[in-house]
Amino acid sequence: MKIEEIVSNLVSFKTSHDKPQEIDNCLSYCKNFFKEKIDNGTIFSKKYLNKGIPSLVLSNVKNTDFDIILLGHIDTVEGSDELFEPKIKDGKIYGRGTMDMKAFVGTNIVTFDKITDNPTNIKIALIIVSDEELGGEFGANYLVNKIGYKAKVILVPDDGEKINQIVSHSKNILSMRFTAKGVEAHGCRPWDGDNAIEKNIKTYQNIKKQFPITDGLHEEQWINSINLGKISGGTASNEVPGNSEMEINIRWTEEMTREEMLLKIDNSLEDNVTYEILMDAEGVFINFDNKYIKKYITTMESYLNKKVTYLKSGGGTDGRYFHYKDMTVIMHQGTGGEPQGENEYVEIKSLYELVEIQTKFIEKLKS
Repeated sequence: MKIEEIVSNLVSFKTSHDKPQEIDNCLSYCKNFFKEKIDNGTIFSKKYLNKGIPSLVLSNVKNTDFDIILLGHIDTVEGSDELFEPKIKDGKIYGRGTMDMKAFVGTNIVTFDKITDNPTNIKIALIIVSDEELGGEFGANYLVNKIGYKAKVILVPDDGEKINQIVSHSKNILSMRFTAKGVEAHGCRPWDGDNAIEKNIKTYQNIKKQFPITDGLHEEQWINSINLGKISGGTASNEVPGNSEMEINIRWTEEMTREEMLLKIDNSLEDNVTYEILMDAEGVFINFDNKYIKKYITTMESYLNKKVTYLKSGGGTDGRYFHYKDMTVIMHQGTGGEPQGENEYVEIKSLYELVEIQTKFIEKLKS
């Protein structure tokens, strides 16, 4: 089966978190791809369920310790039904989750299939999780820190944007929920109340002053950023709301510590506004002296016949949970664009190139 067919099949599953059955169906598709190998005992399959979040592990040994782990996620942000109808045009596949990251779950499947076609002394696993868009706590984090999965190298094709580019840095991340307490009153006498929504808005504005202005930017990534993603409160337009919640996402570079960032946030709070941390992730930075990094870069340059470029990325991946355990994480994917956008796409040629690079790199580990 061609890679573009596998990717199209994966995209057709509506794997947003409001459709858990679709997530299960997609994981079943991934498992069934290897049905013959599972039946003849050359591939082992294990499904985990943690707090309702499923994960799938396929491997060529019954173990949790590997040479290579191919890591990917099949969950996506929500979208209209038509976004889950893959379209192939001008050498590209369009659809929700193509870039982030079903196309690269597809390449992981093909790479894993190629490596396990013949007997090998390489211990390899394919891990597919379903909560990366939520932060990965019940998927990758659970598999690493509770079950004990580990490897010499983790290949994570979930960032990088171009086939000749790998991620050298990724930012620190905080996702936070702010709760504001006010005083209810009738909307005709707002002076009798204390508007909780306004408290949250003012808190956000206070925090945002600590960040660079991003209006008009298109390419810049290696700067601190803040996004107000959700705000709620109140019951009617003619009532002063006594309660409000908002969620913001903050990403920042290595030039500021976590403690410094939290101090800025603490100093920005309006009265009776508190927060809880939903996700707290340190940045991932590759070590160019690492022997596996060197070998992967050499493999890329030899196959593509061009120099590798490096991306300081604003994104985050589940690779961080392996990185925290001092494992080598390589973030490299094919070429595409507009992740989570209406015109999200990947270039088909780059998918085949990625499989060749991954396969050649893995085969080099035998020596």
